[in-house]
Parts: sequence; structure tokens; C-alpha cells
Amino acid sequence: MQSWVAEAGSFLNGLCSTGTFLVPGEWDAYSAGMHGIWLLLLCAVVLALFGFVYLAFLSWPKMTPKKRIASLLLLAPDFLFVVCIAVSASCGHPPQGSRCFNTQFLCGVLIVFILPLPALLGTLVALGMFIHARFAS
Repeated sequence: MQSWVAEAGSFLNGLCSTGTFLVPGEWDAYSAGMHGIWLLLLCAVVLALFGFVYLAFLSWPKMTPKKRIASLLLLAPDFLFVVCIAVSASCGHPPQGSRCFNTQFLCGVLIVFILPLPALLGTLVALGMFIHARFAS
């Protein structure tokens, strides 16, 4: 009975010390802080995206159909950003060469090199469209 309690205690200590709540059974100290960072980044991006979606909802009736479609396409990199962060965080620290590692690598390349500029520019242009449509009656 004591060995079970000791194992449960080490399990809980490992869970609390690494913060790997997104991937059960993952206890590598190498990626200990990354899961918290990914979660904070995901929350910040999702909150900002929800703000833009709310602003779009307010200005949607005043926009023409072409501007509605354009605004959705301009916000597409933001949605892809959220999907990449969630997929990357769900993989944990997989062994090199596995399918999850390759998926995580692709998501990392998208997040770091490809998506930031289109997401930033698309968000700013869409924000300008939403504000213009809302105040131009």
C-alpha cells in the first residue's frame, strides 16, 4: 500500500512540476515550460480573434457581400494560427521521425516563419474594414 502512495505522490509531483497537462504521460523536463507558453499564446490569440469576430459581428449587416467574404479570407491566417498552436500543444514531445513530430514541425514552421506576417496584415486590414463599415452609415 505504501508503494502505491509513493508512486501516486511521484506522479503528482511530476505533473505539477512540469505543467504538462495537455499531454498525459509526458514528463520530460526539456519541454516543461513550453506547454504553459503554448497555452498562454493560444489564449491570447483566441481572445484577440474573438474580439475581431465580435467587431465583425457588429459591422456585418452594414458590409457588402464582397467585403464580408474578403474579411473572412483576411482572418483565415488567424484561424490557422489557432489550429497550429492547438495541434502543436497536443503533441507534447514526440520522438523524432514520428508522425506527431512531423506534424509538430510543420506547425512550428507555420507559426514562426509563414503565418505571422499574413495574420498581422490580414487582421489589420480586416480591422480597418470593420471599423470603416461600422462608422460609415
